[in-house]
Amino acid sequence: MSRSSNRRWIAAFALASLAASTAASASPASDADVLLARGVELRRERKDAEALEHFERANKLLPTPRALTQIALAEQALNRWVEAEQHLMIALASADDPWIAQNRAALDEARDLIGKHLGWVTVKGAVDGAELFVNGRLVGRLPLAAPVRVVAGDVSLELRAEGFTPSSRGLQVLPGARTTETMTLERRADATARRPRPPPPHDDAPRGSSPKRTAGFVLGAIGMVGGGIGTYFGVRALSLKSDRDRECDVTGCSQTGLDADRDGRRAASFSVVGFAVGVAGLGASAWLLLTAAAPAAARPVLQLRVAPSHAGVSARWLF
Repeated sequence: MSRSSNRRWIAAFALASLAASTAASASPASDADVLLARGVELRRERKDAEALEHFERANKLLPTPRALTQIALAEQALNRWVEAEQHLMIALASADDPWIAQNRAALDEARDLIGKHLGWVTVKGAVDGAELFVNGRLVGRLPLAAPVRVVAGDVSLELRAEGFTPSSRGLQVLPGARTTETMTLERRADATARRPRPPPPHDDAPRGSSPKRTAGFVLGAIGMVGGGIGTYFGVRALSLKSDRDRECDVTGCSQTGLDADRDGRRAASFSVVGFAVGVAGLGASAWLLLTAAAPAAARPVLQLRVAPSHAGVSARWLF
């Protein structure tokens, strides 16, 4: 094998090795291990808050009992006793994890140390569903399924419920002690008072703009127009009939008579349609206006005038 061939083979092998190491470092497990290692270094430098951020990122990337334990230990260093105990207890529940088994004794000591900073509080006697706040943080609604784990020392309790006046109380909780508090809530005076009902509408309130009355007026106008059209064409049909009778006899009709007969029949048809629309519209209008309870101070009056020479329809209000 020539030297150039050896160099090409070595270069290819190096590139393959680099790609493999890059892929391995990009895996979630490797990234989580890097974050955990950096977090431990930060703990040694007394930078517990920064370490906690690295541990949380590692646990989010790859949740493991080891990452959760490191979170708990960082929280312990930051005096976040309640959160530290919760996370450590979850991690210790993984008894078959090799890292937990290897460090079990030290972790049990850390659990006991954290527990010396905590106590329990049980709240009774309040309204079911009331929200319980401990040191300003909502921990649940009553009745609680289990006592509330709190940091030993001064503890502030507050209960809130809709329709009741909030109740607050301060107490002293000893390390490892179980304290029971009975709290009550008083219903607010405004919660028991009946809400005032809106006043009924006045009898003299304007109701002319109701949809039913508006539809009645529209149909009434249509009925009057239809009646006027029917009357006009009815009078015209009678007039054309007279013209036809003058131009026709037993022997036949003149062209003028034939035209008058044709136009008269057409006018009679229009008259029938107009009267039909008028009757239907006026009838529907009357029903809508009557059922809409129009004010008694005013009522509509429709007048239809028919004469041989003209026809007309008028409407007016009587007050």
